[in-house]
Amino acid sequence: MSLEGVTQGRIRAGAPLQLDAEADHGTWRYRITNSEAELWVQLPEGVGKKDIVVELKETHISIGQRGQKPIVSGALNERIDTEESFWQLEAGPAGQSTVAATLQKQKAAQRWEALLLDEVALR
Repeated sequence: MSLEGVTQGRIRAGAPLQLDAEADHGTWRYRITNSEAELWVQLPEGVGKKDIVVELKETHISIGQRGQKPIVSGALNERIDTEESFWQLEAGPAGQSTVAATLQKQKAAQRWEALLLDEVALR
């Protein structure tokens, strides 16, 4: 897939996607391109859609099992467009599922060093 150029924070078809950052934290990982961040959160075995809590806010995310400490939670490095961001539950082997979230950047051309502010502070 390629995109061409950036106009007023929007991506045009034809220019290559640029990888801003990626990380693997064991139970969760992400990849950030010039327009969005893709996040995958591995859930404990047997946890289904009714058992999870997902919050995608403009400046904060939280994903985890209901009644438990979130698997990933924190202030985002930059703002996301919550109306264009979404998540889905993907079934995995042996009853283990993954939450796959696509976080649309508010400013497509803005480079992100990391997904969460805490990660940037550690660098």
